[in-house]
Amino acid sequence: MNIDQIYLRPRSQYKTPSHEDGEQNLPIDLNHRVYLRHPGYSDTGGILMVLPALDHPQGGIHHETARIAYAIVANNRWEGFLTEIRTGGRTAVGSDGILRGKNYYFRVSKDATDKKYPMVPSFAHWRFPHDNLPKSWTSCEPYKLPLDRQLPRQSSLAEATLARDVSCRVTNHIKGTEHAHLVPRSEERWFSENSMFQYTNQQRPRLG
Repeated sequence: MNIDQIYLRPRSQYKTPSHEDGEQNLPIDLNHRVYLRHPGYSDTGGILMVLPALDHPQGGIHHETARIAYAIVANNRWEGFLTEIRTGGRTAVGSDGILRGKNYYFRVSKDATDKKYPMVPSFAHWRFPHDNLPKSWTSCEPYKLPLDRQLPRQSSLAEATLARDVSCRVTNHIKGTEHAHLVPRSEERWFSENSMFQYTNQQRPRLG
């Protein structure tokens, strides 16, 4: 009696991860930080956000990324802008440019007296800005799904995410990927209070 034999070959090793944006060199000084300050507080205690300066070989951070990050904790003040001195005008660096300085102030208006604006004390207090996202986000063209990656009629959220993203968001690899939850279970209450179900395949909020 003949018995069919199956020979398994080890798969080839994955290539070094790379992204379509190309390789970027890390800054020389990995300890370089950008300090974002509230103009209503003294310089000795007014640092409300510290961001790593990894977007330039000599240290720096993408301007719009830093501005939006601070605007979120300033209670979604998208009109706010960064200045290099407490009462100065907005920085000359373009929104898509790199901030090379170390200290910046976030102001919500040109009025020098409008310095004591409120901040969101914690993530639990922050309210998601439904239909009020920053212009730099809403102006981005959404990713178009390839014809062979259309969403199935019925699918789980994980399957929908895989079909949408196609590849890893960091390395751009397609193989060897796994699903990741962007909202930790510890923030389930925040997720419910902010009606975030509308961005999932859940049709209505959970009660109780």
